[in-house]
Amino acid sequence: MNDSRLWIGTILLLSLGFAEAADGPQEWLDRMALAAQQMSYQATVVHTCDGVTDTVQIVHRIENGRVTERITSQDEAGREIIRNPEQVMCVLPEQKSVVVEPRYKNSPADSSRISSMPSFSNIDTTTYKLSMHQPERVAGQDTEVIAVRPVDEYRYGYRLWLDRNRAMMLKFELLGEMGDTLEQIVITRIEYSDQISAGDVGPSMPMDTFTRQESTLAVKPTAEIDGTGNGLVMWRATELPAGFKLTARRSKSVTGSTQETEQLVYSDGLGSVSVFIETGVAEAEFAEGLSRFGATHAYTTTMENRLITAVGYVPVRTVKMIALSVRPVLEMH
Repeated sequence: MNDSRLWIGTILLLSLGFAEAADGPQEWLDRMALAAQQMSYQATVVHTCDGVTDTVQIVHRIENGRVTERITSQDEAGREIIRNPEQVMCVLPEQKSVVVEPRYKNSPADSSRISSMPSFSNIDTTTYKLSMHQPERVAGQDTEVIAVRPVDEYRYGYRLWLDRNRAMMLKFELLGEMGDTLEQIVITRIEYSDQISAGDVGPSMPMDTFTRQESTLAVKPTAEIDGTGNGLVMWRATELPAGFKLTARRSKSVTGSTQETEQLVYSDGLGSVSVFIETGVAEAEFAEGLSRFGATHAYTTTMENRLITAVGYVPVRTVKMIALSVRPVLEMH
């Protein structure tokens, strides 16, 4: 199984909570976005993409407003993600290793699907249109069906089935340019409980013999003083689709490595693209061009001895536009 699939279908469970009657799609989506902060549960999620089906178990715990969870793949390796508000831990039994990163949006350790899944709250109606479809039953429950349609070809569409009683997302589809289903995620089992303990969301296996790899996160981005001393040279995408804005900038280094990575995150509120600008990469490792992992597209290029990769759950044209437009830009004091 492709490693990227391990974590892909899990974030859909960040959508639990009690719902009251709502008049329109945005009200339903707002309730769904708040739900993960209200209920503890255990669930089974089935994810289908490119004809391959994966199953993931998730334990989601709420205590004093703090969310922690354990996500376990049901494949033979039994890999796990342990998440809390401060960090993300990926446990890789087959490699006897643990990867730990600070918790932030679009963390590579947090998986492509988890990092890119939006809250669907406060959608920009200039880039997406909302509508409600004929109610259906999913997993024996009455649902409200909501469609989120993009206004152009630079972003994907979505279709969501929400439990009418709890605003729980029971089913999700990611839609391509022709309205075709790129991914489908279905919750097949869910149990709500206030008795989930801290141990239930910790690693399920001993890790005394595992190798631990940690990365550090710099809150301020790396930058270079220009020759005049009047400004900073900052890397940024100079061409973006309508609605996309820079939402985060951070730099990261891995303990024991000379390689440094700066990350820029661009989002329109739903679609998100991470741009990774890497230094210290051997020229033999440069691999320019397009790559695809399910519905995730990535485009890699080079600029001034840096490896630049734009990656996200967006169409090819979006990552290519952004990657090819990345430049060092002088920002004046």
